[in-house]
Amino acid sequence: MLGGWRGPATAMDEETIYAIDESRGLLKKYDHVRDVWAELVEDDRLKGSHHLAAVGGKVCISAAKAGTIVVVDVVAPPPARLWEVEAPPGFQVSALHMLQ
Repeated sequence: MLGGWRGPATAMDEETIYAIDESRGLLKKYDHVRDVWAELVEDDRLKGSHHLAAVGGKVCISAAKAGTIVVVDVVAPPPARLWEVEAPPGFQVSALHMLQ
């Protein structure tokens, strides 16, 4: 597991670990059965990300672009669906928490 862990990580439902390789802009999911990291989506908007949170089939990632959160639907069939959510004007993302 540690071999592919390159940046911030989060868990969904205390079962699945997701991690960002912020240098490549790559979202990965850990497969504990095979002990490998599966690459889910690579996108320039994910480069430089610092925070992420996951719940309900979505992973939210603070983008390098100030005030932007990229949402990835990780349960949708490939290709992964991504969209951006803007923070309210004048605010920056300092942490991410998702409530269900």
